[in-house]
Amino acid sequence: MYTSDHEHMVEDECFQVKHIQKVLEKIKENFQGYFDKFLESQQSHIPQDRIDTLHDRFIVDSEGKHLVLDRSRACRELFEEAISDFEKDKKAYVDLFDQELLEEYEDDPQQFKSCALKIDTPVIRKTLRNLYAEQLDKYRAAFARANAVDLLTVVSRLSKFSEDYLQNKYNAETFEDIVYYKDFNLTVLDTEEYTVHGVIGGGIKSTMLFKNYPDVFSSRSRLAVWALWYLVGKQKFGCKMDSEFLMIDLKQNSVQQNYFYPYELFEFYALQIYLLIKNAAKRLGVEVNSAYRFVYVDAFLSFIALDHIQEINDLSKSSTENSYV
Repeated sequence: MYTSDHEHMVEDECFQVKHIQKVLEKIKENFQGYFDKFLESQQSHIPQDRIDTLHDRFIVDSEGKHLVLDRSRACRELFEEAISDFEKDKKAYVDLFDQELLEEYEDDPQQFKSCALKIDTPVIRKTLRNLYAEQLDKYRAAFARANAVDLLTVVSRLSKFSEDYLQNKYNAETFEDIVYYKDFNLTVLDTEEYTVHGVIGGGIKSTMLFKNYPDVFSSRSRLAVWALWYLVGKQKFGCKMDSEFLMIDLKQNSVQQNYFYPYELFEFYALQIYLLIKNAAKRLGVEVNSAYRFVYVDAFLSFIALDHIQEINDLSKSSTENSYV
């Protein structure tokens, strides 16, 4: 999308059923190629000095002549690694959404900002400390200016929203059968009520939700949106202002992921990708755990983006660190 004032809306066409079907068709067309590369990436995890122990990672091909990657084992290990990585900092986000603690911070919202967010919340701490990403200077400045009460209010709303959603809207038995993005009932997350401009935007709020409920909320990270652009083969699908997944700044001569991409629509594509992963794994004899539904998706999309990271960096003139805002 072409923008010079950082205001952005996805074209109306992108919400139409015909357009969404075209996007899905392209994702399905390109999925297997990327999934194969995803599995093959497991080979690179083996140190060169262990070349004599590789046989446990490989199997003999059908002709009995060559060692080939054990795709089932690679898939299982990649899934296990993704879950392990996810769990490392999950507790920090669970604590962040603790409503009793949030109520206590109402007496000292500045403490919430300076400690609970700035220090204890990994996504914000890493963003603020990323000294190599010049484009994050604006984020640091915005965080410094942000009203502590506003930050506490928005996080409290996100916490309450997530609990209410699980109790009244989420249905584990029918969730994977959703075929229309509006049926997720997530539009409200893109409103002012759940936003602190420049500080808590789509990427960060989705990370907070994802880390608490990875079976329900997908992670709409910077890498994930870039990955969708590659998964659809950089197709524009008739959009007048380039890809719906990009923001092109003509003044700065740079390209960024569309950090205004609607979360509800992203969730729909993320679920469809999960189903593709689930079926591909099943063909390999590997079962997925629905409790980590979007962990698999996040790992897969991150792999795709990182596989193209040099091009992404050249286009966005950024570091390899995520920008979550």
